[in-house]
Amino acid sequence: MRHEVAQGRSLEEIPVARPGGQQRPLGATRFWDREDLDSASEIEVEEVVEVVEESSAASSSRPSLSEPVRVLRPTPKGYPKPKPSRAVIRPTSVIRPSSFVPSEPVRRSVQVADSVQLFAVGQEHWKTRINSFPIRSGTERVVAVDWHQVTDTCRFGERSASARISEEYRLPDRVLQFYRQVAAIKQPGDLLVVCSHIHQSEYNLSNLLWAVQVNNLPIDIVIVTAERIGRAGKLFTLAALTPYSSKVLLLDDNYEISQEWLAHRERFVDIRFCHIKVPRKPKVSDWPSAWNVLDHWDEVRGFLTEGR
Repeated sequence: MRHEVAQGRSLEEIPVARPGGQQRPLGATRFWDREDLDSASEIEVEEVVEVVEESSAASSSRPSLSEPVRVLRPTPKGYPKPKPSRAVIRPTSVIRPSSFVPSEPVRRSVQVADSVQLFAVGQEHWKTRINSFPIRSGTERVVAVDWHQVTDTCRFGERSASARISEEYRLPDRVLQFYRQVAAIKQPGDLLVVCSHIHQSEYNLSNLLWAVQVNNLPIDIVIVTAERIGRAGKLFTLAALTPYSSKVLLLDDNYEISQEWLAHRERFVDIRFCHIKVPRKPKVSDWPSAWNVLDHWDEVRGFLTEGR
């Protein structure tokens, strides 16, 4: 070795015979690789350290460490390259990501059946169609009201006179009162929507949207389905628009929808139904039934305030 040093070679480059016939530098371990002699003098090795963010108020006084911290450290030439380590630093008081509940639920956009049409309300143009609608993921409540025989009509009994939408598109007073009362008590994030089945009738669609505009209904969106029941029907559409166990209350006069709910109750567990009576139509016994939407006010108010 003294001879090799005298020839100008460093100790790290002088091979030393080891058991088994391997030759490696004096300070190298058995993982030494001859190819490391041709590498740079230092190798940057990435070490990933995961830090769990503290839940205490003290953590707000310093930068967040919720992202992995990457530390670069040199490794001497001729030594084995260590694998990236994953050291987890856990403070005494932590919040696990699985149990973390944001103070403001995140909103997202969802997709519905291609035949379903969504229309914005309160826009400059009264017939503004949109492709998706932001729905809160969390504890929102959605009140969905049918249009034909429910919003455009107010009955007081099977044989009594009924109030209907006027030629100037003004809705019955009790219907307007219902919409205003719902809008007044619903909480931020709750939705009040019109959900109507219109089958290939541009005339009926235009009448509906124009009436919403004329009466200045305090609703969030108009949902128009091409089918009454089924995958493109009302229940499946409301289920698609309200993910994450949001609760829905649908006020509708259609008997088929109530039967669809009974047939698929495990799918629509978070959807409730209030029936609007119509003369000469089948009666519903499984849900509350009344002649007009305002007569369902107790059910709607209880739905919006329950557990809050």
